[in-house]
Amino acid sequence: MRDERLERLGEMPGFLEAVAGRFRGEKALEPGPGGGFCFVEQAWHLADLERCYGLRIRRILAEDRPALADFDGEREAREGRYRERSPEAGLAAFRQARAENLALLRAVSEALWGRPATQEGAGELRLEDLPRMMAEHDAFHRGEIRDLLGEPRSPEAPGRGSKGMAPALALLLALPLLGCPYEAGFSVGAPADTPREARLLGAWHCVSAWDEKSFRMTIAPFEERQYSIVMTQADEEPYQTRAFVSSAKGGAILNVQEIKDGKPQPTWTFARFALPTRSSLVIDLAEDTLLKDLEQTPAVVRAALEGPKADEIFEPYCVCIRVEEERR
Repeated sequence: MRDERLERLGEMPGFLEAVAGRFRGEKALEPGPGGGFCFVEQAWHLADLERCYGLRIRRILAEDRPALADFDGEREAREGRYRERSPEAGLAAFRQARAENLALLRAVSEALWGRPATQEGAGELRLEDLPRMMAEHDAFHRGEIRDLLGEPRSPEAPGRGSKGMAPALALLLALPLLGCPYEAGFSVGAPADTPREARLLGAWHCVSAWDEKSFRMTIAPFEERQYSIVMTQADEEPYQTRAFVSSAKGGAILNVQEIKDGKPQPTWTFARFALPTRSSLVIDLAEDTLLKDLEQTPAVVRAALEGPKADEIFEPYCVCIRVEEERR
């Protein structure tokens, strides 16, 4: 899995250079749908964040549990005056920074992948989380660049087949996973476990981490520290869930239950989330490979979800940006 992710990270510079010739002159300054980044802004955003990832990697390797700063992409674009820069220079800066980061990551010994850090807006993480976060970010921006070109987003990632709509799981919304989503007849906590995370509230534009299909997610307050989550995708009926966060070792678990015809459905699914920046959200979803053969009780399942194999249980699902913070 790790080697596969690193190989996929190596593909992003080639993708950018392959499409760059289609953004000549004023075309490079045309905003995306909804006022999103134009191509030159895409190039410099990727370059600056990649250099930020390089700093994060080096600090995690050199320091004892460093506190990593947030990256505010909107502010960097505004203060850095991306639109006045050369897209070719941005692509070159990204390619160099990505090559340096990959060389550094490939040289990391197995014993160092678990080195911890904290990141503003994301909480606890380990070095091994960074390649996943970088890959999810790449997928999101590949989708946005295809939108700029007026092309459909890639229907599937290599090696993954579509699982189709999963009625018991609004969070899936026809997007593929490595395995099947895990479903249980119980939650692994209670709504009173933890207060609402205010930063989750609002409207989000989301893209699958693997097949780049897009959808809209709206998160609103619900009763007793819960959330109402409504998911909409083109030509699909909206799906509604209720959800709440249970505190867990090293993070939090999102308990998700579909609401159909105004009634809660009998099964629950589980996700974890991170807010890497003030306007971005990353969601991983629990799949059933390591859970289906366990004793099906809340205590046993919860212990697995927060245990040492949690990273093998949760698969990347999507990356989102806050709708109201998209560029006008």
